[in-house]
Amino acid sequence: MNWEIVSVNPSNKIWNWKDLFCFWGSNIQSIIGFSLIASLYLVYQLNFFVVLTGCVVGSLFVYVFSNLIGKPSQKLGIPFPVFLRLSMGVYGAKYVAMLRGIVGIFMFGVQTYFLSKSISYLIRISFFSIDSTILDKDIFLLFFMGLNIIDGFSLIFTLWFQYLLFSNGQRFIKSIINFSTLFVYLGLIIFFIILIKENHNEIFLVFNDLFKNNIIYNKESLLALFSIAGTFFAYFSIVIVNFGDFSRYAKSQSEVN
Repeated sequence: MNWEIVSVNPSNKIWNWKDLFCFWGSNIQSIIGFSLIASLYLVYQLNFFVVLTGCVVGSLFVYVFSNLIGKPSQKLGIPFPVFLRLSMGVYGAKYVAMLRGIVGIFMFGVQTYFLSKSISYLIRISFFSIDSTILDKDIFLLFFMGLNIIDGFSLIFTLWFQYLLFSNGQRFIKSIINFSTLFVYLGLIIFFIILIKENHNEIFLVFNDLFKNNIIYNKESLLALFSIAGTFFAYFSIVIVNFGDFSRYAKSQSEVN
């Protein structure tokens, strides 16, 4: 029997709005999220207000649909695929759950790639700070499937570490989400203060230029705005279809809202 599809025991409904906020925050403040938003500015060179407005519009759609999907799961204590049985039957719900699983595997792969790359860079920086020539040794120049020994170790370590995280139940996952969100936001605040302190003149000039070029009502800008909102919504669609799996642990619907 799969206990993951059984209704949650009321004593396990321990998530409140702060936990769900951290769930949202940990999805937003990620390497992939930063890369997506930064690419809109750097690669496509879009207007500041176009990107900001598009992200806000996309977020509102994510909020609406997350609440729609999260409401029955919170009330009944069941995950989203089980709730789908009402309209699609058992086999239809299994089909949608399989599609969701495939997307989840893809997102897990992307997440694992970014995390393992970050670890491999930290290892290289550490080795280089000890001895600038150590990375030129033969052992680090041997590659298998595009990975050398550092990349291979980082990938295996990342897979093992994530397995430990995801196999400890929702209470542990809640604690990890809360810690990581607060840790990241604290780091962002410290980074922001340092950035303002050391480069405040340049930053004020940049922001001044951004607010001068705030024309977003022409045809090209509106098309870009809708594209950004759609991209943002599509990126977080995996959060929407998985939200019921988290909202079922919420204490009440008001906490979810």
